[in-house]
Amino acid sequence: MKNFRVAVSKKLTLVFAGVVGFGFALVHAQNPPVSELGSVSWTCQAFYLPARNIWNRTVTIDYDAKGIMAVAIDGVAVHQFSLVDTSVLTAIDGERIEFDAAGQTWTSDLRGVVSSQGRCER
Repeated sequence: MKNFRVAVSKKLTLVFAGVVGFGFALVHAQNPPVSELGSVSWTCQAFYLPARNIWNRTVTIDYDAKGIMAVAIDGVAVHQFSLVDTSVLTAIDGERIEFDAAGQTWTSDLRGVVSSQGRCER
């Protein structure tokens, strides 16, 4: 399981390290240059139902050459996260969150009572 997480984490690191403007470009090297390592942030406009409210949510991902080191939602560090392709899955206060870095989308569900979807920008 550890090797799977490292492989997926490296795949996401390549996506994050290759961010150019508003799009993505894959990095050819196995290890991105040191100058491209660090932190990437997105602002997501999540439309919550049934309340019909729009909330601005911030996703920050810290990474290095080995992979993703930390994830924060609205400035709050998450304790645990999973990586699936280019998506980060996590939860805060019962809200299950899926952030897709390649598709730049936000999806969440709060115990089946409230759900949201939205677009994200760097």
